[in-house]
Amino acid sequence: MTRVLITVGTQICQFIQRKTLEGQHRLGEARLQAILDNSPTVMHLKDIQGRYVLINRRFEQLLRQRREEIIGKSPHELFPQETARVLRTHDQQVLSALTPLEFEEVFPVDGELRTYISVKFPLLDATGFPMRFAAFPPTSPTASGPNSPCARARNAWPS
Repeated sequence: MTRVLITVGTQICQFIQRKTLEGQHRLGEARLQAILDNSPTVMHLKDIQGRYVLINRRFEQLLRQRREEIIGKSPHELFPQETARVLRTHDQQVLSALTPLEFEEVFPVDGELRTYISVKFPLLDATGFPMRFAAFPPTSPTASGPNSPCARARNAWPS
């Protein structure tokens, strides 16, 4: 009978410890989401298959979709074909290089193309294997096209 009580007591302690750790994990995720949501830039985290696993409020606003409608989807399900293809190519380059890379990416926003300079970087596990990767644009978007500020700046430099 004593052994049964010790076993039950041990299992109850393990259950309480597990629930405590789960609560701390949820609190950590909520804090991270609050930090991301209060950033003025678009930020996201994708798995290595390219599906969005974490986004911030600015990303929701850009796509005019709720978080629940974006999480788990790939760029091919959210953007025009060419935009999605370029995004996936950039993602693959980051996963191959295993280092932060900077890209110029063009997105359709409110009927016009917007250019973002994005920094993408891998998140590695303890063995150095890429688990996920993240991206954020360190600069504000600008309109694209032959008369856009980006195009004018590029054209101003001698070839």
